Amino acid sequence: MPSSYVQWIVLAMVVISLFGYGLLLMVILTHRHLRTYTNRLIVALSISDVLNLISTLLSALLGPVASSSEYNCLLMYAPAFGFPLISMNLFTVIAVERYISVFYPLRYHQIVTWKRLIVAITYTLLYLWHRTKSATSARLE
Repeated sequence: MPSSYVQWIVLAMVVISLFGYGLLLMVILTHRHLRTYTNRLIVALSISDVLNLISTLLSALLGPVASSSEYNCLLMYAPAFGFPLISMNLFTVIAVERYISVFYPLRYHQIVTWKRLIVAITYTLLYLWHRTKSATSARLE
């Protein structure tokens, strides 16, 4: 159990964050009229933030144990640096989607489709995988 005030505050922040992300997912998944393209991107962003929260906590808690070898250290800290990259890329995708909705309102549904959104989200994940793989392989050689 946490012993200092800082640990209790961090634990409370984690619980509140997970509760908030859970409410967001529940509301968007249960109400059909909220399943817009923007909200689907926000759901992807919230999932990325939850994964970032979990990987950062694991890095903080298991950091001294995992830093025993270089490979374990890379395996532990790569997600902690990778998930914020996914979040930043998703913010860019949301910004582009909002730009299209403002400047091309009549063609919005022709330009922004579910398939294109899936491609954009998949690209952000593949970009992270490529960057992590290239950084890890360069570091281990």
